[in-house]
Amino acid sequence: PVPDRFDRLDPADRRARLGLDVPGEAIVPLRVLDGDDASCLQLGSAQAPTLLGVDPEALEGRFLPVDLPDGWEALRRDLGPRRIPAVGDASTVTWGLHAAVGDAVTWQGADGKPLEVVIVGVIGAAILQGALLVDRDAMTRWLPPVGGDRLLLVDGGPEAARALGRALADRGAAVVPAAERLAAFAAVEEAY
Repeated sequence: PVPDRFDRLDPADRRARLGLDVPGEAIVPLRVLDGDDASCLQLGSAQAPTLLGVDPEALEGRFLPVDLPDGWEALRRDLGPRRIPAVGDASTVTWGLHAAVGDAVTWQGADGKPLEVVIVGVIGAAILQGALLVDRDAMTRWLPPVGGDRLLLVDGGPEAARALGRALADRGAAVVPAAERLAAFAAVEEAY
């Protein structure tokens, strides 16, 4: 996570100034609303997991669906008042939340009233374990305000990860290659 707005990285000139040799579509910015860590790295069940706001179109073709029949458009589904759709990875949904597709977790909305975050889909093992993905527009409309984008997914391989780490080091960025993150989760899951 980085305490700066990643949406400022979109234009090619900004990426070039940071030394990032990846196209704009290779960068998926996420807004972060901190909550309980629902990953396998935590014991117990999460009550209100971290939410990651994303543009669903940016996720097309990424991550292996387990139960996501409508694709990422499921995040834009209208579920009625005070209910927003969410997608999580299989470990988060099953073990971190002890839930399934159709179940909901309750979050406090921006107005202080309860809001249901309904699990509408599941993806396979993912680097985003421990959180639920929601549409960034729904996040802005219904949930407490957050700053800019604090998390980036960069599809560019190890060299892009190193360049990003160097470019953002003075801003407090932590760059973790996907393989390392998945290995940490796998080590814990294999211990069980």
